[in-house]
Amino acid sequence: MCRAQGHLPRSLASPQGNGAGIDAVWCRIPPPMGATETTVDNDRIEIEPYDPTWPARAEAAIAELSAALPGLFSAIEHIGSTAVPDLAAKPIIDLLAATARLDAVIACDAVLAALGYQRVELAIRERLFYLRRQRGHRTHHLHVVLDPSWDTRNERLLRDHLRQHPEDALRYAALKQRLALARGSRDDYTRGKTELIQELTDRARAARGFASVPVWEE
Repeated sequence: MCRAQGHLPRSLASPQGNGAGIDAVWCRIPPPMGATETTVDNDRIEIEPYDPTWPARAEAAIAELSAALPGLFSAIEHIGSTAVPDLAAKPIIDLLAATARLDAVIACDAVLAALGYQRVELAIRERLFYLRRQRGHRTHHLHVVLDPSWDTRNERLLRDHLRQHPEDALRYAALKQRLALARGSRDDYTRGKTELIQELTDRARAARGFASVPVWEE
């Protein structure tokens, strides 16, 4: 496996508490240091009809990561709107990975960079985010969290809820289309989804016997 690169804060190196405080669906994802959102991906929100190739693209990316970094991730799953059949979405493949130690993942940044994943610094504890781009556009997001939070991750719970409740998936798709047509900023778009995402996530959590937690990570 990759060699560790220096020492990290304890909040990155090991699990803290029961993970309830970090179970959130969306977080602010800033552009890399020295770049603006516009230079990252032209700052346009484009919602496209569901593409049946999205699951295969996700599986290919998962297989690529698993082969390049065997044993680093205990699980990797396809999340986000592209993981929900028939749901219109931004054409970005979101992956959620679990690991025992975030510092072990950071030590493998060079391997991830060779696969096209660049780490973006987030002011969020116990989470890493990697962005993959092609021709200036985002193609993949890789979110890395700690093992103890896996079973209660809102990202997984909301994905499963939307798969099981197509009427809610239609509500979500309609909202995304309206927000995209408004041509606001990426942050406006994400904030505009928060109320509905919170509602649906609360229902998904309640169905599993989990308490409600905010869907925004700050």
